[in-house]
Amino acid sequence: MDQNQPKVWVRRQWNDADRCAAYRLSDVDGWHFSSISGGVRVRANRAYLHAYVMCDQMIEGEIGHSCSHGPAPHRIKVCIVQKGNEEAWPHVLRAAECDRIEAVIRQASYRRRRVSPRVDDVIDCIITQKFSRGGIGQKRVHQCLLVPIEDVEQAWLELVAPLDLTDLSAECAKSLFEDEMRALRQFADSALSPNGAPLPRSAAPT
Repeated sequence: MDQNQPKVWVRRQWNDADRCAAYRLSDVDGWHFSSISGGVRVRANRAYLHAYVMCDQMIEGEIGHSCSHGPAPHRIKVCIVQKGNEEAWPHVLRAAECDRIEAVIRQASYRRRRVSPRVDDVIDCIITQKFSRGGIGQKRVHQCLLVPIEDVEQAWLELVAPLDLTDLSAECAKSLFEDEMRALRQFADSALSPNGAPLPRSAAPT
């Protein structure tokens, strides 16, 4: 395990303290608050932080999941409580807030003022994290690399400025933008133009 990677203990239900499993924080996603557990859908005494994991990616421990409904792996809903996660809790709260603010930005993007087709396309790729997660074609990457970085930054600021973000939310939004632009810059080192020629360095954001 990466020593810099926080370890998060999860359980199937909020009070299932005897069956907990540890996951890398990066292997936990879909953070949200809910009063309904995964699996048998037990109602808790209040809303707890929940997320999703793959049932076969735990580092240690075990969880209340039988795989009885089909071959593994399964993406399952789990509960995360502060007890037992004291050291990782600040990282957990940040991950949950970043997931929340990404959803807020996606909703805001539907109402945003459109700038230009190419700038809008870069913004859409940032919001959907296509640069870091993949699933984007070579031609589209080439077009995104030709967009001036100043125009992208201005469009992003216009998108997030009206959202009245907290300090943590603003930090998450900034990290999302910087991570995606870093991923786009990585394309510039190896990207080819549509005719197969190396992409000019001047086309890449700096």
